[in-house]
Amino acid sequence: MMVPESRGSDSGESVAFDSSEFRAVMGHYPTGVTIVTAIGADGAPVGLTIGSFSSVSLDPPLVAFYPQRTSGSFARLRDADAFCINILADDQEELCRNFASRAGDKFAGVSWRPSPAGAPVLSNAIAWMECSPHAVAEAGDHYIVTGAVRSFAVQRDRMPLLFFRGGYGSFLPRTLTLGSSRQLQTLLRYVDIARPFMDTLADRLEAGCLAAAVVDHDIITLASTSDPNSHLVPAAVGQRVAWRPPLGAMFVAWDERPDAFENWLRRSPEPLSQEQRSGYEVALGRIRERGWSLALATEEQKAFEKALRDPAVAGGPGGYEPDDLVPTLHAGYEPALAQNETDFEVRHIGAPVFGPEGDVVLDVHLFGLPAQMSLEEINAYASITRAMADRVSESISSRVTRVP
Repeated sequence: MMVPESRGSDSGESVAFDSSEFRAVMGHYPTGVTIVTAIGADGAPVGLTIGSFSSVSLDPPLVAFYPQRTSGSFARLRDADAFCINILADDQEELCRNFASRAGDKFAGVSWRPSPAGAPVLSNAIAWMECSPHAVAEAGDHYIVTGAVRSFAVQRDRMPLLFFRGGYGSFLPRTLTLGSSRQLQTLLRYVDIARPFMDTLADRLEAGCLAAAVVDHDIITLASTSDPNSHLVPAAVGQRVAWRPPLGAMFVAWDERPDAFENWLRRSPEPLSQEQRSGYEVALGRIRERGWSLALATEEQKAFEKALRDPAVAGGPGGYEPDDLVPTLHAGYEPALAQNETDFEVRHIGAPVFGPEGDVVLDVHLFGLPAQMSLEEINAYASITRAMADRVSESISSRVTRVP
């Protein structure tokens, strides 16, 4: 593999390079957009668009922005007793461009109110932070301006405005891209019905309970109660992982379509041997016979949970992405429980919730269970979980109209 030539020098010597090329490279990193405002010495409001804003410190609370040294607006703002950082929403591109221009009165027609110290708070900004000046340092053709945060608030529930590769746009988290999905809307109705039952079960058994569903070939956590036992299983709402063997077996176990099992197996990133295929077929039969699902603790399962809890760390050098670890989990899923074994380390126990059409629409399962469980205890927890899931299924059938 050929490595492209570096544009810098380890020796510290200056290396000539094309500034337009440097700008293009930096353009691959998206930045949020803010408008910094203050009241100038003449008593009039002043503001400028800033695409380089960052948090600096939590203790004390400090933020920073980086205006051009040639900025006339910053020259007017620099000596103010307070300034306000206004974080823009994705529908405020026009406002952003206005404050980035050299227009005479940038505040003409702009709604704002004073912060506690008098700096302009733009009415439709997502959030704002009032700051007192902390330090100003020169950095090439820009300044580094730090401010001490004195007050702040969120004003709107809206996606932020971003600047990326020379243009403005927005950001939509992957889990939220499903927001307009009719399927997801239906599933959320089911979750609303299930939630009271989940809370009751979690309180009764002193365990956590979550509900997950399959959407677009991913398993997504749609609801979760608190985890009383040190977050043994991650339970972040919106968390998603690829629906591939052995995960999501309950959504296949009761699926009577002739190609359901084969389609699930095809999602495995690696070819499956006949022995593995037969093992999954036995596991699905075991789930149907029991009426519930079981996962025991393995080292692979623990690594998978660690990757889910902290993908940034897990996916770093020497780490793993959660989806990459899914094929390693089969050993602990749907095991046969020998009567002569006395203790099991259980990761979770699940049960299916059926929709009006008779298909499995939710997987509700317990997590944060006792460290060691006997076979009798497993059966007891599983029986209670299945009973709860059956009640949710009945409630859904009685409250949701069946599709003709």
